[in-house]
Amino acid sequence: MTHFKDQNVLIIGGNLSADDTSLQLYKYGAKNIIISYRHYKQELIVPENITTKPILTKVVGKTVHFKDGTTADVETIILATGYKHHYPFMDNDLKLKSANLFYPDNLYKGILWMKSANNRLFYIGAQDLMYSFTMFDAQALWALRVIIGDVKLPSREAMQADIKHWRDRMEAELTPPKCTFYSVLEFQTEYILDVADEAKYGYDLDGRGIMLKYLPHILEKSYTGSKDFQARSNVTGKIAPPHHTHFLQNFDLSLQSYLHSK
Repeated sequence: MTHFKDQNVLIIGGNLSADDTSLQLYKYGAKNIIISYRHYKQELIVPENITTKPILTKVVGKTVHFKDGTTADVETIILATGYKHHYPFMDNDLKLKSANLFYPDNLYKGILWMKSANNRLFYIGAQDLMYSFTMFDAQALWALRVIIGDVKLPSREAMQADIKHWRDRMEAELTPPKCTFYSVLEFQTEYILDVADEAKYGYDLDGRGIMLKYLPHILEKSYTGSKDFQARSNVTGKIAPPHHTHFLQNFDLSLQSYLHSK
């Protein structure tokens, strides 16, 4: 990141990757940082040299043009535009072809491949994310219980109806401008609880209380201050320990430094 010092940088993308990248650029001394977004961008309390713009329309030399008619000169453009799932190593009849959605098609419980493979192909973590490792863990346990026979699959018609239920709900609730932090949180929490219940997961994975409790505090803090925020685990009940160095003063990104917390 040090080579971006004193540069004007454009980040294209309005989600977590763009936010994290802008924070790192700020910490390492970028002169001005612009975040260009396609849809609504959550406005936080940001440093003066981080600004937001609507989507980029064209680039002429070093000048970038935005949808609102404004321009800026930049030295670097960073793409934080998400990704598409790509499985080139798999046969076509086994391959999930989907944008980064909160409920891809042809996956029962968002996990079991329905188009072929005789109920023996499972996709773990193929969704867009509000949760991450807790969802992966519950999905993996569900897949294991299907394999060993603890979870009995319903008829194919019932599985297709379940997929349609979640897909219809996704279309109704998670398309712009209806798609918000809160609607995504509600949707994916209920999805995880559905999977975890059938998998007999054994722990409370409902993170709505924690996220909704701490989000206002995070939004009231400065953009950079949110990186130093600590939350309480839903599983252990313990508050995460503080890092030994505040985010803006921490330039040692090694694993050893990260794990050496108080």
